[in-house]
Amino acid sequence: SDTIDLVIRMVDYISRIKARRLELGYSQYKVAELSGITQPFYNEIERGTKKPSLEVFFRICDVLKIPVMGGEQSEQDELP
Repeated sequence: SDTIDLVIRMVDYISRIKARRLELGYSQYKVAELSGITQPFYNEIERGTKKPSLEVFFRICDVLKIPVMGGEQSEQDELP
């Protein structure tokens, strides 16, 4: 189902957000602030010890310019 696919994608993206953040030269604090969450919570998301809500996940992806919707992969989907 679409929900299961989205959850699988979310887990995959969470494993790559740190690389994207560093690629953009953003601090954890900047991503957290722009995403509307605290830096400690963002740090836990990045380390994989906490899972964000879908709303927070979408906001983080928006801040990091990571597309999450649509079936076609873009260049940004090719992150390490």
